[in-house]
Amino acid sequence: MATAIKLQKTWQTVAADTVLDHSDNIIFDKKNPAIVVIFVDDSRWAAELNAEKEIYRVQLSQAMGLVDESQLQEVRFAVSRKAGLKKLCRSSQKRSEDEPYVQPLPLSAEEEGYAREIVSRIVDEKLRISLFKAMKANLEWKKGIEALKKP
Repeated sequence: MATAIKLQKTWQTVAADTVLDHSDNIIFDKKNPAIVVIFVDDSRWAAELNAEKEIYRVQLSQAMGLVDESQLQEVRFAVSRKAGLKKLCRSSQKRSEDEPYVQPLPLSAEEEGYAREIVSRIVDEKLRISLFKAMKANLEWKKGIEALKKP
């Protein structure tokens, strides 16, 4: 079983900086230690990341060297109890720059083909379709972020 410290360090290597900015804490579920709960600061982030939770489960499992799928069965994203307090603090502070809205950019045929190829190995059709949608949304979002970084 992985330790909480190893889990935290692994999360910091797996998650993008933008996601880390909005994630608060990561813990093993008390009732089932094969479930990881990651707390975020906003319900929109929780919804977005829950759509990609299978991707994060696989990435965390691989990065932690877990070979058996039962060792990390699920990743859940939940809104932190501290989120309300953080919102109050943020609203009372003046921000010099607002975070830009990230416009997802469509994938090229080659990029979409790559995502389809990755998920084609999944036997369960419903899971394969869901994972493809999550991967596509994630890649389009990342492509939008990269476009913002270019001058």
